[in-house]
Amino acid sequence: MKIVVLDAFHINPGDLSWAQLESVADVHIYDQSSQEELLQRAKGAEIILTNKVVLDKRSINQLADLRCICEPGTGRQLAGAFRKPSARRVSGSDNGHYGGAG
Repeated sequence: MKIVVLDAFHINPGDLSWAQLESVADVHIYDQSSQEELLQRAKGAEIILTNKVVLDKRSINQLADLRCICEPGTGRQLAGAFRKPSARRVSGSDNGHYGGAG
């Protein structure tokens, strides 16, 4: 399983270890990611952790392997699990985007 952390600095500024997560998955950790880097970095990920990077409908639909989006630190740890690409929706979002202040 591939897990991508798009903006690790905002989730863990260095006071916690990623070792436990890395022991159960192929984890790719980026301190910060721009919107332009999102698709390249998240390609092949089944799980994305994000706090500031926005995942909109267009981005989500381009990530075929994506099953779960987590936004740590907001009280909404699990945004949604997707079964079919045609039925992808992000729950818990009030503005049509997921992540950051959109």
